[in-house]
Amino acid sequence: MWALLKSRNYRLLFAGNLVSQIGSALYNFGISWFILTLTGSTFQAGLYLGFSGFFQILLVPFLSVYADRWHKGRILVFTDFIRGVTIIGAGLILWQFSAPEIILPTLYVTAFIIAVNHALFTPAVQAIIPEIVEDHQLQQAYSMNSFINSIQQLVGVLLAGILYALLGIVGIFLVNGISFILSAISEMWIRLEHHNPTENSSFNQYLKDLRSGFSYVRKKEGLVGMFILIILLSILVIAPVFSNIHPYLLTSF
Repeated sequence: MWALLKSRNYRLLFAGNLVSQIGSALYNFGISWFILTLTGSTFQAGLYLGFSGFFQILLVPFLSVYADRWHKGRILVFTDFIRGVTIIGAGLILWQFSAPEIILPTLYVTAFIIAVNHALFTPAVQAIIPEIVEDHQLQQAYSMNSFINSIQQLVGVLLAGILYALLGIVGIFLVNGISFILSAISEMWIRLEHHNPTENSSFNQYLKDLRSGFSYVRKKEGLVGMFILIILLSILVIAPVFSNIHPYLLTSF
């Protein structure tokens, strides 16, 4: 691990990704707690998380084609910055207004913007790793990414409970928004030595690449069914249940 972190580019990616991932876990926990408190309905909280998860999963196959054709470093900076500004803006709206008819639409619009940028960010961060580490370090680099995904849940939940009690939902929004902006600033300093932009970036070429990807999936027996099952479990079970259980238990005591 230490040899991998000696790489300046990877350190910047690791630090930025860790900060934004913890901020996202904090945000998801805090928003569940907030909607549960606002509406008194676990269904409303689960519906919001299902909405967010649905668009994140739905958009990834379509936007990943574009992500493969653009400069990966710029995608990371752009998507993190947009998410940061959007979340801070939503937090300011929540600070000014308390009516559910204003707050809930704001949260859903915010969730959609986050989902679009997440769908661009996810394939870009996976694709940039081979460009910033040596071939023999790839497995370790991807393992470190998995480590980030694991630790962000634990740290995010612990911080969310503390910060929600101290700062409220507006504080949660501001902290998460700042975490994305800090991540974008860190990623701005990543330097890619080899970047070959795709020669043909037309919409027709995009459709051709997209059809090629779906055609490949269709030819793999059982793969489509597995994808559908994963999507349904993520949207209908995993995200709503596990993101709601902690706030529900806390508000029950």
